[in-house]
Amino acid sequence: MKKITISLFVFFYLNSISFALNFKESIESYSKKNSGTTSLIYIFNRCAGVTGYVHLMLEREPNSKQASAIYLRVSAEMTNRATELYSKHSKVDSKKSLDENLNRAKSLIQLYEKDAKENFIKSGSYLSGIVKDDMEFCVQLEKELKKN
Repeated sequence: MKKITISLFVFFYLNSISFALNFKESIESYSKKNSGTTSLIYIFNRCAGVTGYVHLMLEREPNSKQASAIYLRVSAEMTNRATELYSKHSKVDSKKSLDENLNRAKSLIQLYEKDAKENFIKSGSYLSGIVKDDMEFCVQLEKELKKN
């Protein structure tokens, strides 16, 4: 009986852990607490990562090529913005800056993919929790940036 009680405790404890494995907070929450150039670079990198992940996910789905292309465009735009800021802030040439930001985007895509898989196990949806929150924030951010 004691083993069953301990097992149930561990099961419920693990299931109560946040949906995000790799990120401590959403981009929106981060953006409210942080400002400055390095924070903007981080936000653009995270947006490149989450929209890059959504692009790759949709690319595998039939009849989703158009939606996939939209997320690819947003990911590229966010990478370009991060690259521009990083180059100026770190005083490096644009090639070095682009390489750095592409590497970050790749790493972030992998982290979002891990979180999305965990989301699916817990909720039946890849696009839930922080992945969904960040994706929605970044799409809205991209729309706002287009206006300016």
